[in-house]
Amino acid sequence: MTAGSRRSALALVAVLLLAFALRLWGLSDHNIWWDEGLAAWAARLPIDGIIEWTAHDVHPPLYFILLAGWWRLAGDGEFALRAFSVLTGVVAVAGLYGLANTVLGRRAGLLSALFLAISVFAVSWSQEMRMYCLASALAVGALWSAFQFAQTGSRRAALCHALLAAAGLWTLYLFIIVPIAANLGYAVLWLKRGRPRREGALWLGSQALAAGLFLPWLIHAVTRMPTWSSSEAFDPLTFLQLYASMLTTGISTNLDAYGLWTLAGMVVFALALFALWRAKVGRAQRSAILALLVGVGLPALIVYLVSLPIHLFYAPRLAPRYLLPLAPCFYALLGMGI
Repeated sequence: MTAGSRRSALALVAVLLLAFALRLWGLSDHNIWWDEGLAAWAARLPIDGIIEWTAHDVHPPLYFILLAGWWRLAGDGEFALRAFSVLTGVVAVAGLYGLANTVLGRRAGLLSALFLAISVFAVSWSQEMRMYCLASALAVGALWSAFQFAQTGSRRAALCHALLAAAGLWTLYLFIIVPIAANLGYAVLWLKRGRPRREGALWLGSQALAAGLFLPWLIHAVTRMPTWSSSEAFDPLTFLQLYASMLTTGISTNLDAYGLWTLAGMVVFALALFALWRAKVGRAQRSAILALLVGVGLPALIVYLVSLPIHLFYAPRLAPRYLLPLAPCFYALLGMGI
């Protein structure tokens, strides 16, 4: 190992320890709230009970199945049950280092991981008994493996992407954004490379595998999903302000009081995007940047549309947590741009 590699490894360990400490601090200081209570209750069900309950709920079963196993391993109580989210939050930080390192090198990886490690948005939801941090870690892994495939054409990378994408879909329906972003990025790269048949067929095979692994659950749940609505009317500009505030400051209330901080963060992000746009990078890197941009913008659009009070299928009340799983895309672009 070279001196540079050793320094990078030590820096990554420091970032991961920081991420772990921030997520562990005060883990059991706040009471369990309604959705956490449901998760704790579900963890005590047998597997078939979890599957049947989630089919009538608004989330797939994977998180609750894993939490049930964690409960039997780690024990009961706020600290023990929330520790699973702590670990998945730290895994997401490590994965984001790998993702950004694959695209633009070690410095980009370390900065991206650092921004996710100290993100108030990510830290706060790493202390909740909910599936959003698991979905975030799976999203990072699925995108990372997609970028590895784009650079190497490896069968292993394609298989990893398929398995992680399927696991993400079994965790959160909103995870569909991840394969959409990965496919848009790869499609651009594939066209620029002259449409290589073998590589394209391997990629399509990975997408078919991911869809095939998710299809049994979808067939089981689609006729049982709820069709109620709890949404309320909201201003689109307020929604954009909320999204920007959550990504930059982690604040979801009293937005105007933190408006200058939010604006400053978004200005830095815009400058980072400009730097990436002007950078001399290869086609694979360009496709990765495009996929990450989709990962930043598309969740906002989908969450906005789903939260509209139109009473078709399921319309939840607007909540910032729905924007968490793809938030690492924001921190990756910020780290790579800087």
